[in-house]
Amino acid sequence: MRSIWSTTQLKAQETAYTKRLQQMGELQTMVNAEGYGRYVQWNQKDQTLEIDWDAIEAIQDKDTYDEVTDWIDRMEEVQDQMDDATDAIWDIKQQIQELQDRYLEKYLDFQDRVMDAVVAQYQSTIDNFSELNDRINDTNRAILDSI
Repeated sequence: MRSIWSTTQLKAQETAYTKRLQQMGELQTMVNAEGYGRYVQWNQKDQTLEIDWDAIEAIQDKDTYDEVTDWIDRMEEVQDQMDDATDAIWDIKQQIQELQDRYLEKYLDFQDRVMDAVVAQYQSTIDNFSELNDRINDTNRAILDSI
């Protein structure tokens, strides 16, 4: 069963996403400071990591290779957290929309039932007055006929 998300949870997920986005920028700055920016870049436009695996595999020094792959692992971890937050935000927004649609439909159904009841009440009143009018007319005719 899917959990129902609240707007508070939506805000929390958006905050987490923003924090991870900032963290990714900081990691990219550190990677660049270490001189490894040629191996991995954070593409802010489409929010993906661009990793040059061919260049990484060509690294001869094992320590440098391990450092580069460690940085990439950290960046991929943050990327995964951002993806999770994005998925959660999308799910929350979908559920909010579904709830809005469902309750709008229920409200409109309720409004239709109320309107039908009001119309039925008016029609009943009209019918009663119509019957009363018919009886008055019949009585008036009977009185006029007797005169």
